[in-house]
Amino acid sequence: MSDDDSSVLQQLVDRSAITDLLTHYCWLCDSQRLDRIAEEIFTQDAVAEYGFGPMVGSQAIDRFFRNAAAAMDGTVHVLSNVVVTVEGDQATARSYVTASERFGDRTGLKEEEGADFVVLGCYRDTLVRTDRGWRIEHRDFGHLPPVYAVGRMPDAMQLSAYAEQA
Repeated sequence: MSDDDSSVLQQLVDRSAITDLLTHYCWLCDSQRLDRIAEEIFTQDAVAEYGFGPMVGSQAIDRFFRNAAAAMDGTVHVLSNVVVTVEGDQATARSYVTASERFGDRTGLKEEEGADFVVLGCYRDTLVRTDRGWRIEHRDFGHLPPVYAVGRMPDAMQLSAYAEQA
């Protein structure tokens, strides 16, 4: 195998590993394992931005997802249009996400007053190769219009409330 072949093969392996990491994030969300996201997806000093101010460090990210887990009854994430660029031990990824989220049952709202949301967005990630594999060191999430909502979300369940608690 030539050096060029090895380089191409490594690029494919890295791109596959990064795509697996991004889909693993979605699986952790959808299987209600949000308490594992900070450790398995992000670096210790990661910055995550979901539209309400940056969360800095894995502890802040962990608190955010634990708070979200306490309020959510379920989610379904569909990841698409994943584009990964790798340069050595650094990478960038861009992907679209469609997320259906269910709030309500755990918040004390009656079933008919629960909230179902479908959120469309774009993840823009910067990743780094670590001794534990690829991890996100910066995530910027941007909403894509429109956001569909059925039901109502109590003030305490607004995403900004998660950030304030984190």
